[in-house]
Amino acid sequence: MALGDLAFDETGKFSGIRALPEGKVEATYLGTGKLFGVDYSSIYTGIATPHGGTLIAEFNGTCTTKDGDSVGVWAHGRGRPTGNGLQASWRGGVIWRASSPRFVRLNNVPGVWELEIDEAGNFHLKVWEWK
Repeated sequence: MALGDLAFDETGKFSGIRALPEGKVEATYLGTGKLFGVDYSSIYTGIATPHGGTLIAEFNGTCTTKDGDSVGVWAHGRGRPTGNGLQASWRGGVIWRASSPRFVRLNNVPGVWELEIDEAGNFHLKVWEWK
């Protein structure tokens, strides 16, 4: 298997965080970026569970282009704190749900992602097709 094209290149900020039972954390974040060169905005919500000094998380979200095309996102990953506050580094996999002809090819390939978060909750997300 090889990495394919860079699908998503996004920046944004956590917009809400709340503590859940058993040390779990729910986070919602908003972003903007490029999806194969097309501008989009996004909203995601995820739940992270502590596991052996790291966090395991599942995220769900939607990315919507300025033309009204949307891509659903279902992602899983593992992260670890890298500093103060919300600073962390994450890696994982994603399955997309696209109905728009423009992005329907995403339904046939999984993706891999990396997410870097700074102390204040600003993030940079990159997602590649996995061919």
